[in-house]
Order: sequence, then C-alpha cells, then structure tokens
Amino acid sequence: MRVRFTALGDEAIVLATGKSSHRREAIIPLYGALRGVLASIPKRATTILTGSKHRPWTADGFGSSFNKAKIDAGMSERDLHFNHLRGTAATKFYIAGFTMREIA
Repeated sequence: MRVRFTALGDEAIVLATGKSSHRREAIIPLYGALRGVLASIPKRATTILTGSKHRPWTADGFGSSFNKAKIDAGMSERDLHFNHLRGTAATKFYIAGFTMREIA
C-alpha cells in the first residue's frame, strides 16, 4: 500500500525491505499488462495506491475497498484474501515468460 511512484523503474518495481537494515530489496518485474495498469493510475499522491480522497490508503480503508471489489465482482461468497493475489501475480509472471528465479 505504501509503494511510491519513485520505486517504479524501467524493468521492475524495486522496494527496500526491512531486512538487513533496508539493504535488501524486493524486485517485482514489470510486464506489458502491469505496465499498462501502472500507466493508467493518476499521479495524485506520492504513493501509487490512493483512496477516493486522493490520500494513501490506510490498512482499514484498503481492506474495505478490497471487500467491496469482491462484492462487485460477485465473489463475496469465496474465502479470498488480499494475500491470495501473490499467487495470481506469480501466475501472470509465468504467463509473461519470466524465469522461475525471476518469479521467486
């Protein structure tokens, strides 16, 4: 939720982790569809994800929006959580042709 536009590179989103005093990085590779989604997000704050008031989401606000999106998608009966999107991302990376190391 706190990813800033400054983390976007040409080939990946690069995030400092809390491990090793922020010397380690998590690298999220970019592919065509993800680039398209990121390009469509209006830059109305320093963070990529913002709520309706153009401010970064709080954890509660994001959770509420995620649940509303599940309802709108007709998936409210399914036991889906935000963390399940990691599996979806891995699948999309595989389809986009990334190596297993890049996906990991």
